[in-house]
Amino acid sequence: PIMPPKSKAVSSVPRTAIPVGQLMQTTFLITAGVVVGVGIVENYGLLAPIQYFLEFLTPVEHISLLALAFTAFWSFSATALLSNYVIGVANKDKGVELAEPRLQKAHLTGIASRAHGAHANAIETFSLFASAVILAYVTGVPVHVCNSFSLLHAGARVVHTFAYLADWRMSRAICWTICTVTSLGLYAFATFPSFSAFYRHCLFFLGGARHHLDNAPVARSIYEAVRGVH
Repeated sequence: PIMPPKSKAVSSVPRTAIPVGQLMQTTFLITAGVVVGVGIVENYGLLAPIQYFLEFLTPVEHISLLALAFTAFWSFSATALLSNYVIGVANKDKGVELAEPRLQKAHLTGIASRAHGAHANAIETFSLFASAVILAYVTGVPVHVCNSFSLLHAGARVVHTFAYLADWRMSRAICWTICTVTSLGLYAFATFPSFSAFYRHCLFFLGGARHHLDNAPVARSIYEAVRGVH
C-alpha cells in the first residue's frame, strides 16, 4: 500500500528564539562589555559636562535624585502616553475594549505589543533603580559615582524605550543591561564597604581612577563662565 507522506513536525519555538547556550554566552558578553563601558565613562568623567550644566537645576550632590525623578516621569508617564498612543493608532479600526482592556492588550502584535512591553519593562525595573539610588544617597556613596551611574541609567532607559519600539533587539538588550548594571552597582557601593576599593582597582586597568571634575576642563571653564554671568 502507498503510505501517505509524513508531515513535517512544526516547531512551537518562535523563529526569533535562540538556544539557551547562545543566550547565556551573549548575555555574558553584553554584561562584560557594559561593565567595562560603565567603568570607562566613570573613570574618564565622560558625563562631567552634563553634570556641570545640571548644576543650574540642582546642587551637584542632588543630581542623582534629579536623574531618579526624571526616570520616574519617563517610566510611569512618558512611556504610558507613548504606549497608549501607539496602541490607539494600531487599533483605530477595532476600537478600544472598555470591558476587558487588559485582555485586548494581551493580544497585541507588532509595534503596539512592543510599546506595551516597553512601558511594562520601564515600570518593572524602576523599583530596583529607585531603591538603589536612595540607598546610595543615604549611605554616603561618593557623589560622582551616584551621579554617573544614575545619569547612565536614565539615558539608557530612554534609549531602551525607542529601541524597543524600533525592534532593535541588540540595542535594547544593551540598554537593559546598562540599567541593571548601574542599579546593582549602586547597591554594591552602598552595601559592601570594600567594594569601593575593589572598584578603584578595576578602574586602574582602564587607565587609573580619575575624579570626574578633573577630566573636562573645557566644559568646566564654559560652565564657570556662564555661571559667573548669572
